[in-house]
Amino acid sequence: MTDGIRRVLCLGAMLFLLPQASSYGEPAAGFDFLKKNVQTRTLGNGISVIALNRGYSPTLALIISFRVGSSDESYQTAGAAHMLEHMLFKGTDVIGTRDYKKEKKLLDEIEGIGEALDGLRISNPGDRRIPVLEKKLRKLENDHAKFVVSSPYDRIYSEIGGVGFNAATSRDQTYYFIEVPSGKLELWAQTESERLRNPVFREYYKER
Repeated sequence: MTDGIRRVLCLGAMLFLLPQASSYGEPAAGFDFLKKNVQTRTLGNGISVIALNRGYSPTLALIISFRVGSSDESYQTAGAAHMLEHMLFKGTDVIGTRDYKKEKKLLDEIEGIGEALDGLRISNPGDRRIPVLEKKLRKLENDHAKFVVSSPYDRIYSEIGGVGFNAATSRDQTYYFIEVPSGKLELWAQTESERLRNPVFREYYKER
């Protein structure tokens, strides 16, 4: 993990662990309960972890929170935070692909055409090359679709009993959240680490 990511990443993991005999069935007592039971740790890599044992369900409700949102955008980058949220659902070079070696060639072509189109649309919106490039981009995107596994993380998490995998972007935070069985914490951590460290921005121009 780079220093830049460490500076902006805050991991909030609300862990709903296996119940303890002394606390099973006892309702949360509002603020006093939270004050006494919430635990916080800062890891060596700068990630903050917040944990709460509510004591009545063998599940983990997990939230990853990045301290970045729409308020960090400029006029030129408006929508980037929400766009990134969507792109981080697309997988990696291992997850979400049927053959990454072949897919990568198409992704590179798509990126080249997409950047050329963006440049022309800004500098010369009436350029006759634009419709030609748009047609070529659509063809490449159709070819690329053959290598894409849709909603790859939904498939991974549903197989282990995960529910509610989703995300949200606000003015100053971006959240990813899910609920999984208590024995799946390590698998979740490995999957999310891969998802955040090695994303592949598939279908970028379709999403945009």
